[in-house]
Amino acid sequence: MKILNQKGQALLEAAFVLPLLLATGTALAFLFYRTLVFYYADHQLHEALICAESVQVSTCKTHLERNLQKLMLKNTRLNVRLNKSLSGSTGRIEIALQPEIQISKELRL
Repeated sequence: MKILNQKGQALLEAAFVLPLLLATGTALAFLFYRTLVFYYADHQLHEALICAESVQVSTCKTHLERNLQKLMLKNTRLNVRLNKSLSGSTGRIEIALQPEIQISKELRL
């Protein structure tokens, strides 16, 4: 009789632990994705600012948006701004994840 109780206890423990493990795994995967998006967007913005110093800004902006869309989920809204002035290039990316990611950079050469 004692063996049956232990099997039932193991089943109950598994039933309680598996959803917690699934929730923890999902949270870690989401955190990893957000971190990846942030650093990839930061790198791509830096590359676009360097590009804007030698090529038309519209070309660099199109290239930046295309590269960012490769990593984003299907319905993720992006807002990309690149500007070139005499003092250098400035850029800003807003990615509509919750909470929203905002990256601003300025490149002065």
